[in-house]
Amino acid sequence: MNKQSISPSVEKEIKLISLNDFIINPGGFDSRENYLGEDDFPNMYVVVTQTRDSNLVDKCNFECAFRMLCGEGGESDFIKIYQFGHWSCGWFQCLCIHKDSPKFSIALDIKKRIINYPILDEEIYCEMENMKKNDLWNFLLLSERVDMCRESGISIFAARRKTIPMDDDYIIWEKLIIDE
Repeated sequence: MNKQSISPSVEKEIKLISLNDFIINPGGFDSRENYLGEDDFPNMYVVVTQTRDSNLVDKCNFECAFRMLCGEGGESDFIKIYQFGHWSCGWFQCLCIHKDSPKFSIALDIKKRIINYPILDEEIYCEMENMKKNDLWNFLLLSERVDMCRESGISIFAARRKTIPMDDDYIIWEKLIIDE
């Protein structure tokens, strides 16, 4: 994973919000009256979040943060994913860490890195982007793919491929817009 340096001014500002505080107003436009679920999560702090509508950067950071904190082990008593329904975005998930976790400093480092640079791991981000664009390519009708190949100067027979045909200028790749 990429290591970014943290500026000294950012170092002092890093705090994780408690899960109890986060669920009161997860989107910035909510109020306590809109929340009906459990609201007592003592000593649990939010590292990263994602929603049903999250962009690729948020999904990548959620996945990377989970890997950094859990490795191959998955959730534990100290690290949990909480999911809540939401009236606007359908649901949101919070990757949380207990304040007494031996990995709490890693969670703070994750937050620092995201503040310093928005993507935790560009290699994983590029893999996710590639998968998403290939899914979009396979979702297109064959006639749409043929048109894209023709417009890009690529053999129309390449439209049959399950992966995006590449040219020197990445014309088709750039035409496939994802949620960014």
